Amino acid sequence: MGYGPEELQAKYREPYLPSMQSLKLIYIPMEDSCGHWFMMVIHLEKSKIFHLDSFLVDDKIEGRRQQIRKIAIVLSSLLLLIYKADTSFCLLPDFEKWEIVEPRGIPNVGNSENSGLWVAEWLNMEQSFNEQMTGVLDDRTVRMKIALRLLTGPHNGLRRVLEMKAADYWNMHTDNTP
Repeated sequence: MGYGPEELQAKYREPYLPSMQSLKLIYIPMEDSCGHWFMMVIHLEKSKIFHLDSFLVDDKIEGRRQQIRKIAIVLSSLLLLIYKADTSFCLLPDFEKWEIVEPRGIPNVGNSENSGLWVAEWLNMEQSFNEQMTGVLDDRTVRMKIALRLLTGPHNGLRRVLEMKAADYWNMHTDNTP
């Protein structure tokens, strides 16, 4: 049996969620029934939902939009539960009614093979989200950046050991000594 709403709020709100006034963007990675990953970004200041997709094809757009709408309904209810004490009911967003926008600058890679990498890269935008999406994705570079973020992140209990061993290795192979 899981936690009830009050226990979830008490356990996760303070360490992970900002105040409603400072909440600007909500990133939701999503996967469709075929294993394709895409991203839903709720932009609270613009009152829009962005659908970021590296394989945006006409016959899939409506199905993915329906998935986004379902999540939007749940998130509206969730925010009401989490932030009900912080703001009046009428100020909480009803995401279900917001426009869904598909930025057109994202290269269509023609398949879903690396869609998860695109989503991982988009998650790094954090507060620097820009709806004018452009660029290409170098799989090897993104995979290496993800590995480094995981290894050197504050959640890794062996981070300091890894850093010390990396420094030792570096010093062995260069003339730089500490």
